Amino acid sequence: MRYWLILFLLTIVSFDCFAYKIQYNSEFIEVSDKYSSKDFTNRTLLDAKDLEGITIFGSCFSKELPSSYTNQSYVSVFPDNVIKITFVNCNLDNVFIKAGWVVIGGTHRKFRVQSDGKDWVLDIDGTKQGKVNP
Repeated sequence: MRYWLILFLLTIVSFDCFAYKIQYNSEFIEVSDKYSSKDFTNRTLLDAKDLEGITIFGSCFSKELPSSYTNQSYVSVFPDNVIKITFVNCNLDNVFIKAGWVVIGGTHRKFRVQSDGKDWVLDIDGTKQGKVNP
């Protein structure tokens, strides 16, 4: 009896409680529970060691200023060693996305609050292109 109880407990413990599946366009996608549906606004995940190969759903990683407007040479949200990561319906405004990363839905624009108090979309050089919500 003790053997079966231990086997049952090991089965429960081995269940992956850090991921769940969502249905997106009639396809089921396994997403990270640790990073999905969370607010990481103006924070970095540079110390995270578990981002490689995961899918993140519905989280906000937006930064107040584009990287080129900070007083540092480059400010990243994610570690540079992450090669493969997928974002589904995430807010990635002012976040640098590396080649090879997958962005499905959500928003990924470069903007800055101007002296008129409005958010303006910027081009790659930082030139105003128009108000975010005219």
